[in-house]
Amino acid sequence: EDKITDFEGLWLVLKVFEIHGMHEKCIEILSGSLGTLCKIETERKKLLISYYKILNRKQEIQESAKEILIHSPDDWDALTTFIETETR
Repeated sequence: EDKITDFEGLWLVLKVFEIHGMHEKCIEILSGSLGTLCKIETERKKLLISYYKILNRKQEIQESAKEILIHSPDDWDALTTFIETETR
């Protein structure tokens, strides 16, 4: 953790864990202090949603999409994600 100082480093670490199927670890990283390296909170939430989808975590997908919509009501991706999880 101490060696990762920017978003590019964070992205690389996430991709390594993703390749190894360690999606829970990616969520843990993004939810922790390293997640703050994402300059835009919406982008962090979208990354989290991508891992929640892989793990089929419907409630977390809905919560994250809703949080995005509260701050960016015109975010089409978040809206369609929220509606899709509501109808499943």
